[in-house]
Amino acid sequence: MAKPKNALTASIGRAIAQKRSDARMRQDEVAGKLGIGIEAVSRMERGIAMPSVARLYELVVKRWIC
Repeated sequence: MAKPKNALTASIGRAIAQKRSDARMRQDEVAGKLGIGIEAVSRMERGIAMPSVARLYELVVKRWIC
Protein backbone atom coordinates (compact mmCIF):
# COMPACT_ATOMS: atom_id res chain seq x y z
CA MET A 1 0.00 0.00 0.00
CA ALA A 2 1.32 3.43 -0.93
CA LYS A 3 2.09 5.97 1.76
CA PRO A 4 0.66 9.49 1.85
CA LYS A 5 2.76 12.07 0.00
CA ASN A 6 3.03 14.42 2.97
CA ALA A 7 1.13 15.62 6.00
CA LEU A 8 -0.93 18.19 4.08
CA THR A 9 -2.04 15.69 1.44
CA ALA A 10 -2.90 13.16 4.15
CA SER A 11 -4.88 15.74 6.13
CA ILE A 12 -6.86 16.87 3.08
CA GLY A 13 -7.54 13.24 2.19
CA ARG A 14 -8.86 12.47 5.66
CA ALA A 15 -11.11 15.54 5.51
CA ILE A 16 -12.50 14.52 2.12
CA ALA A 17 -13.17 10.98 3.34
CA GLN A 18 -14.86 12.24 6.52
CA LYS A 19 -17.05 14.75 4.67
CA ARG A 20 -18.02 12.11 2.10
CA SER A 21 -18.96 9.74 4.90
CA ASP A 22 -20.92 12.46 6.73
CA ALA A 23 -22.82 13.16 3.49
CA ARG A 24 -23.55 9.42 3.20
CA MET A 25 -22.02 9.29 -0.24
CA ARG A 26 -20.02 6.47 -1.78
CA GLN A 27 -16.73 7.01 -3.56
CA ASP A 28 -18.38 6.22 -6.90
CA GLU A 29 -20.96 8.96 -6.32
CA VAL A 30 -18.26 11.55 -5.61
CA ALA A 31 -16.30 10.33 -8.62
CA GLY A 32 -19.36 10.74 -10.83
CA LYS A 33 -19.98 14.29 -9.60
CA LEU A 34 -16.36 15.23 -10.28
CA GLY A 35 -16.12 13.36 -13.58
CA ILE A 36 -13.17 11.28 -12.38
CA GLY A 37 -12.61 7.60 -11.64
CA ILE A 38 -13.27 5.89 -8.33
CA GLU A 39 -9.55 5.12 -8.01
CA ALA A 40 -8.78 8.87 -8.18
CA VAL A 41 -11.15 9.53 -5.27
CA SER A 42 -9.59 6.68 -3.34
CA ARG A 43 -6.08 8.05 -3.98
CA MET A 44 -7.14 11.50 -2.76
CA GLU A 45 -8.73 10.08 0.39
CA ARG A 46 -5.67 7.98 1.18
CA GLY A 47 -3.39 11.00 0.75
CA ILE A 48 -1.58 9.50 -2.23
CA ALA A 49 -2.77 12.19 -4.65
CA MET A 50 -3.34 15.86 -3.91
CA PRO A 51 -6.62 17.12 -5.38
CA SER A 52 -6.24 20.06 -7.70
CA VAL A 53 -7.56 23.47 -6.70
CA ALA A 54 -10.31 22.98 -9.30
CA ARG A 55 -11.37 19.69 -7.64
CA LEU A 56 -11.34 21.25 -4.17
CA TYR A 57 -13.45 24.11 -5.54
CA GLU A 58 -15.98 21.63 -6.90
CA LEU A 59 -16.15 19.77 -3.60
CA VAL A 60 -16.46 22.84 -1.40
CA VAL A 61 -18.20 25.56 -3.39
CA LYS A 62 -20.63 23.25 -5.16
CA ARG A 63 -21.16 21.55 -1.78
CA TRP A 64 -21.10 18.03 -3.11
CA ILE A 65 -19.60 16.69 0.09
CA CYS A 66 -18.88 19.73 2.27
